[in-house]
Amino acid sequence: MTDDETILDTYRTKLVSLAAQFGLSEKQLEHRSYRSLQAGK
Repeated sequence: MTDDETILDTYRTKLVSLAAQFGLSEKQLEHRSYRSLQAGK
């Protein structure tokens, strides 16, 4: 997590690359926040 919005694109690119290493695709990207995921329990 960061408050510096200028580096968000860099973080996203790195995370997508890391996810690909685990066989995950962009289709499997989770768009909900942690709070909404927790609320769905």
